Amino acid sequence: MYLSKPIYEKLPFVYLIIGLYLFFKFDLVASNISAFVLYWAAALVWIKRSDSRRLTRIKQTVQSVRMPQMFYEFLPFFFIAISLIIVKYVTHPLILGIALLLALIALKNLYLRHQSRLHPLRFGKNQIDKL
Repeated sequence: MYLSKPIYEKLPFVYLIIGLYLFFKFDLVASNISAFVLYWAAALVWIKRSDSRRLTRIKQTVQSVRMPQMFYEFLPFFFIAISLIIVKYVTHPLILGIALLLALIALKNLYLRHQSRLHPLRFGKNQIDKL
């Protein structure tokens, strides 16, 4: 079964929105587990699609910071998840500020990754040899 392209492209966002709705609307264990599963399903689908559409590989980026590629890919989603949990369960303004900072860092990283995958840097022969 194939989905139409507009529906297919929006599926991770639908997973994310439903997961966030369940997380913030209900305080039941079952809804939190469902929200957790939907959030990480959205993250996994986004990462897999991004990886398959990537024009260049990220080996050099991952090797320069010495972390496993899967951890590198999921790091912004971990930051966003932590910030959402803080926003739901903590009321101290300083901690909420830290949550906002984490979310902004994660969103910036996702945006920069998206931009670099749409418009990768082009290297000439001489520049590749220098790397």
